Amino acid sequence: MKFKPSVFNASILFILILIFWPLEQINGSQFAFLPFYDSEKFKGVWNIKKDIPEFLSLQSAKSSSHCSILPFSDSEYFLKEKRIFSYEFNDLDLLQELAEILPAQYLLLGDIRSFGISRFGVITPMVGGYQSYSMETKINIKIFKKDTHSFMHEFVLRAKIIDRDLGLTLLGGPGGPDRGFRELEKISFQSPSFQQTIIGKALMEIHKQLLPILDSLCTMGKTSSPPDSLPMTSGKLLQGKILLVENNEVYLNLGSKDGLLSGEEFEVVMINSDSEHLSDSVTATENYQKIGKIKIKQIKSDHLAIADILETTQHIQATHIVRKLKEN
Repeated sequence: MKFKPSVFNASILFILILIFWPLEQINGSQFAFLPFYDSEKFKGVWNIKKDIPEFLSLQSAKSSSHCSILPFSDSEYFLKEKRIFSYEFNDLDLLQELAEILPAQYLLLGDIRSFGISRFGVITPMVGGYQSYSMETKINIKIFKKDTHSFMHEFVLRAKIIDRDLGLTLLGGPGGPDRGFRELEKISFQSPSFQQTIIGKALMEIHKQLLPILDSLCTMGKTSSPPDSLPMTSGKLLQGKILLVENNEVYLNLGSKDGLLSGEEFEVVMINSDSEHLSDSVTATENYQKIGKIKIKQIKSDHLAIADILETTQHIQATHIVRKLKEN
């Protein structure tokens, strides 16, 4: 029996992959970032469907203390081999197959809803002109979990960066900001200088919002008690941290293993600038300031939940503390 060269070569390649593929990859990586869908229909020189998830996966791999991130190039390779495109990512069976092949416990998908720079300029004759730039990014994120064969989380990440260092241009002529604006598209997303650009700063803000959610998912079922970066309990005091604010909802790092119950209400507090730690006593007021109240809406996992904002005296943001005195 004669083997066709293409079939024979593919068989040999598959065997070599099994033999030499790193052990940690065979055992499975926690997260794989997939190419994003571009609802923005971006028309610049960058391929943001690839460049943004590759940037976020690289930053997550560098920063995460709990997650193992599969290299984006591996995800891209398998997708190209199978000729799978981002518009097909609503097919759960396809995602399940992909998660098993990579292998990955979680697949992260994104839809880029906004990605662009706007420029504001004022020109005064015979005096000069001022330019300012703002970068606005909005990405819808979905996380697929292999074990449940379903999407387990959906949320929106937003970032807006404003270049407040207004450039003065003599007689309204092109100045430093304008030249920098024109040079932006020549910078690679993966270059060291990219993070210093207005686009790089916006994507780093997106990464900053995403990372604690990934870490919360990656610690599920690994420990009987939350690690240092997760909520602390002291006697009757249950205390956690806000991970993400989305419209009138917040994600927090408390969940089923912390004894959280749907419908529970927590106060939101911020640490006073002259205090490093919150007091274990809920009645102590010298170390923190109450700024709002939330109500648990949905418990998503061991250490992740969604809550509605009930009231607030000022803007609630990520890293603010939530706390409650638990009754016996």
